[in-house]
Amino acid sequence: MISKKILSVYAFVIIWACLIISSRAFDVDPQVIAKAQKMQQQGESTEEITTALRDEFHLEALDAANVLSHLKIDAVDIANALKQIYQTKAEKVVEILKQIKCSATDICRALKQIYTSSCQTVLEHLKAVGFKELEIAQALLDAGYDVTEIGQALKIQLQMSVERAGITLKKIGCKATEITKALKSAYSIKAKQAANLLKKLAFSLPEIAKSLAENYPLSKLRLKKLLLSMGYADSEVTEALQNL
Repeated sequence: MISKKILSVYAFVIIWACLIISSRAFDVDPQVIAKAQKMQQQGESTEEITTALRDEFHLEALDAANVLSHLKIDAVDIANALKQIYQTKAEKVVEILKQIKCSATDICRALKQIYTSSCQTVLEHLKAVGFKELEIAQALLDAGYDVTEIGQALKIQLQMSVERAGITLKKIGCKATEITKALKSAYSIKAKQAANLLKKLAFSLPEIAKSLAENYPLSKLRLKKLLLSMGYADSEVTEALQNL
């Protein structure tokens, strides 16, 4: 049988090998990571740590970002440090953050907060590094961009049709009123077109009625006629309008 001593040695070798592989994945000396961790524990700021990584260890921006990520520093602070210490431009920060496995949402937040990038600019950057359309749209919403800005970006940057944009907005969790607001702003759709699209997207009659009432200057009589023309029963429409 294998002795406990041999097993202990074997386990140590495996752990050491994992550490070596990890450090190679970061392409940074483990001593550098250890120094950065010590600075963090001593209360040094992210910018101070990044300055040390650049001046003492002569790391490039990507390697510095890898170290900061290893310290569990969030994407916004990493982006700020790269901008302040390395003067890294927004498009390059996007590439770096993607390489260190930051999510699309985290990258969106970094660009919005640190570079004050517009919704359309952020979409372009995320698309350039390979994020998928739905992932980008969700990230823009989660990062706090207004739904009307997202609608414009879907139309201009991704060249989506109005129907496809509507489907995308619903998939990322937008309500009927928000979708109507976004599509009216970006595509200049009329009330009837908006109503038909919302019905196609499987929104309920009360949701459609509320959305139209909030986004178009329609009297209740005109709104009722529009909804009746879509095949809804008079009693259904009457009830939906009473709840507005």
